[in-house]
Amino acid sequence: MIKRSNERKFAKKKVRTPSPLEVVGDAAIASHLVGDGRLIPLLIVDTSTRPDLDELVRVHQYVSSGDCKSQWGTTLSGESQVLLQLEFIRPTPMTVTLCIDVAARGILIDSILMTQALYLLPGRPGDRLTTRQNDPRVLIEVPRGDFGAVWEKILRSALRKRFRDEGFDRPGARAATEELIVKMRELTGFRLKK
Repeated sequence: MIKRSNERKFAKKKVRTPSPLEVVGDAAIASHLVGDGRLIPLLIVDTSTRPDLDELVRVHQYVSSGDCKSQWGTTLSGESQVLLQLEFIRPTPMTVTLCIDVAARGILIDSILMTQALYLLPGRPGDRLTTRQNDPRVLIEVPRGDFGAVWEKILRSALRKRFRDEGFDRPGARAATEELIVKMRELTGFRLKK
């Protein structure tokens, strides 16, 4: 008798993607109307080289819903950056790849994986949510999939390295990492009360 496991392995394969877009800003939005009051991360991406993405977001505000597939991964150079590939199917077909630095925006990656959603807001370097508050943005469902377990290893490794660089010994770095992850998830797990 052969036992089958419901667990799928995270496959390593080389995938050619369009030039990744740079994340130039981030924020989080909580609303009773979306996501049961969860704090949903917002990414401001530099679309100066991708006017088609500006147009997709503009058109999307007039369409009730769209379809988007997503795929998480890491760069070939290691686990210092995480890639999120978004394949829009409707209203306009296109593929967008976001490159997110783990050291600078690890909490953002973790928050996206925990909420399984993000807002995408086109912008330029220097833009902030406060300056683009009324601009159209698109809400995207981003399932965690197999990448959740991989992310846990990447996050812990990056945080332990950071604590070791700051002078912690191995057990101290491990304990500080676990404490920081708990506190970080308390913060990003915030929900508005009804």
